[in-house]
Amino acid sequence: MLLNFTVSNFTSFDKTKEFSMEAGRVRGKREHVAVSRYSRTLKFSAIYGANAAGKSNLIKAMNFARNVIVNNGHIPNGYTSSYNRVKADNINVPSTFEFEILLGKKRYTYGFSLLLASLTFEKEWLYDSTNNSKLLFSRSFDDESSLNFPIKGEDEKRIRIYFDDIKYDHETLFLSEMNRKKNETYKEITSIAFLRDVYNWFSKKLVFIYPEAGDPNRYSFTFNTDKKNLFSKLKIFGLDITDYKYEQTNIDNVLGPIPDELKKNLLADIEKSLAKKRRGEIKEEHRNFLFNGKNLYFFGLDSKDSVVFQTVKIQHGNLGEYLLSEESDGTRRILELVEVLLSTEDDVTYVIDEIDRSMHPLLTDAFISEYLSKVGERNIQLIVTTHESRLLNTNHLRRDEIWFMEKKNGNSDIWRFDQMEDTENTGTLARGDIRIETAYLNGRYGGIPNLITYINGDKL
Repeated sequence: MLLNFTVSNFTSFDKTKEFSMEAGRVRGKREHVAVSRYSRTLKFSAIYGANAAGKSNLIKAMNFARNVIVNNGHIPNGYTSSYNRVKADNINVPSTFEFEILLGKKRYTYGFSLLLASLTFEKEWLYDSTNNSKLLFSRSFDDESSLNFPIKGEDEKRIRIYFDDIKYDHETLFLSEMNRKKNETYKEITSIAFLRDVYNWFSKKLVFIYPEAGDPNRYSFTFNTDKKNLFSKLKIFGLDITDYKYEQTNIDNVLGPIPDELKKNLLADIEKSLAKKRRGEIKEEHRNFLFNGKNLYFFGLDSKDSVVFQTVKIQHGNLGEYLLSEESDGTRRILELVEVLLSTEDDVTYVIDEIDRSMHPLLTDAFISEYLSKVGERNIQLIVTTHESRLLNTNHLRRDEIWFMEKKNGNSDIWRFDQMEDTENTGTLARGDIRIETAYLNGRYGGIPNLITYINGDKL
């Protein structure tokens, strides 16, 4: 589970800013908190702010760091100018990303810094922060690097070889390198399994859902889950979906709208996946999903090992069958988000940017309410950015689950509601009751649009 995330010199963040999922001194709604010996971790947080305040930039920063880690240290294209450009000198200042996470009963702090302009790493570190912070390794890409694993003898020599091999490599992360074809190493040296566990949290447990509909991974979950559970959840949101089926389609319908180069790559990926299935590496019931920007398809093998493409058609009782592209934006959005409510995975941290995009305010409210109604039974987290102010009351949230963001002079700032001071002695902050929404919309806490009023063309 996520405990803390800090970022600096990235997009609208200049100085270091911290987002925390550690519970504050707030009473009530104890089921919203996962309690262990060394942590009290929130299972939900909502981030509020005006358009362009930096909410999506915070999510972008987390996802950027995650993608760098799981892609073997490869920095995605298009980020060379993503440093904070308010200050021209920031081009020469490293951008820093750090996560503190909870794995079982252990706390780990992992981070790295890099110069985005040159796409080179400057530092990397990992601490066991369970009790007294203990350095496990640090890399400065020079002779100051340090390796302090709980191993000795030949095991220590073996890991140090891996470590020293990339000592001066500014394009590689040690955490990523230690999870590239190292399965046998972890079997033989079990005491360094924390490297695999930390990496797996990023690769498997940190899940991002963006407002643009069409994530095949999310749809894949939805249409592979138990139908009874799926339809019971969809009814909560007033969706009259009663069934769905797979219907044979022509490959041209699937790949027709796709550019030739991308089509070539997709066909190569399909062949690789099918080869795995022929070798028995993929289960028979596994479906390989594709989304071409309009509709959802899956491919498989028939009895003659020929490639078969099918499309998903959604049934609405006796009102007909419809392709995914014929459904409303709101319906498609719910079909992506429903994984959060149905998944039985443990320790997953879901991060949803603009949860209210394409959804009626009542649907957003219903989704959050449904999640929170079962939050005591599940060990997962949900972090959302939103404009939905009706959530701002203690019938829904604890005060330490509410964050506000605001941008001034090009830089984003972020603060948590329970840490704010009531400098005007109004009692509004201390009470944290239904008046939070009214006070927020009146600008009491910041994080709202700076509107300019015009009458007959004149600015007031």
